[in-house]
Amino acid sequence: MHILANSDTVEDQLLKLQVRDAVLEQVTAATQYAETKQQAVQTLRTAMPDLQRTAQRTLRHAGSSQQVQCRLEEIPFAARRYSGFWLPAGTYTALRIELGSAQGHNWFCVLYPALCVGSSEARYADTEENALVFGGYQVRFALLDTARSVWQKITD
Repeated sequence: MHILANSDTVEDQLLKLQVRDAVLEQVTAATQYAETKQQAVQTLRTAMPDLQRTAQRTLRHAGSSQQVQCRLEEIPFAARRYSGFWLPAGTYTALRIELGSAQGHNWFCVLYPALCVGSSEARYADTEENALVFGGYQVRFALLDTARSVWQKITD
């Protein structure tokens, strides 16, 4: 899930977090029984109108007139350290939620397997799923590796 705030003002960033909480609760309930990425994506496609209404209602309740756009799309993400894992860089299917002009800082999390849900009811990825998603990848930087190697030779 990838949420972009209208702007970087404190107010817009707080609105983004309110929308995150409301939509994440709904997404968690909708996808809790998905056993594959494809099932999770199909469930999100079906729930999209409700997710958009939830986001819009959350903004209205907070007194905001910002518009909301929700869609599923392929988005390139950089490698990131997340909840004890390295997420490899790549293009991922994302539930993208744009608030207002979507010019502010973003927030993201992994919906499947569910790594962003803090609820005790959430289904977290098991070891096998983590290996499938994250296994075999280690983000390294060639320049840094070369510099370490040279430094090691100098100091030995």
